[in-house]
Amino acid sequence: MAPSPADPAPGADPASGADPASGADPAAGVDQRASGADSGFGADRGSAGWRWFFRIAYRLVRLADPAIRALMRRLPRFLPRAVDLRVGGRRSGRSRRTLVTLLTVGEAWYVGHPNGAAAWTRNLENADGGEMTLRDGRVVPVRAVRLWAGPELEAVVRATWSQQPFPANVAYALARGHVRRVGVYYRILQAPDQPAPGQPASDQPAPDQPAPDPRSNR
Repeated sequence: MAPSPADPAPGADPASGADPASGADPAAGVDQRASGADSGFGADRGSAGWRWFFRIAYRLVRLADPAIRALMRRLPRFLPRAVDLRVGGRRSGRSRRTLVTLLTVGEAWYVGHPNGAAAWTRNLENADGGEMTLRDGRVVPVRAVRLWAGPELEAVVRATWSQQPFPANVAYALARGHVRRVGVYYRILQAPDQPAPGQPASDQPAPDQPAPDPRSNR
């Protein structure tokens, strides 16, 4: 279920946890203790019902991927938060493309999966970096920082209730307890020393800062 970057509210802080539209420094709220979302013996697997629901739903989304991409090319307003994330496969090294929903909390960007680690999230963690193709065609080199339990993750989970496309947003809201327990989410930062194509290096934010506003060139 794919994304649409809306213009973020300047100065909002993703670490507040009270409302996805408000928060603090994007670096706050990152707890490096494992949340149990990753697969493994004794890991928290959340709700069995929601686990199967998301597994089936995302399998259908993968099957529909070619049709979704075709509609995105023809209809610029279709799934406006959908972006194309490209990272190297952790085993093959080959570039892998995945449509993901780009969530925003304040000026920070986030991506993730509600049902625990998926192939693309494992590739993202394993890769040194990747590229994100925005809806305006810009390609932004990025890297990802994993979020653990804390107010920043809570703000991102809350953002899914309004920023995922309908009817996915309803499912995310109803499954919020499951998503909090097992969801895997990342803060997206612009990769240092890698200016996006067509953009002078002097216009780039400092390393480890949120990537530029995806709608600034529209």
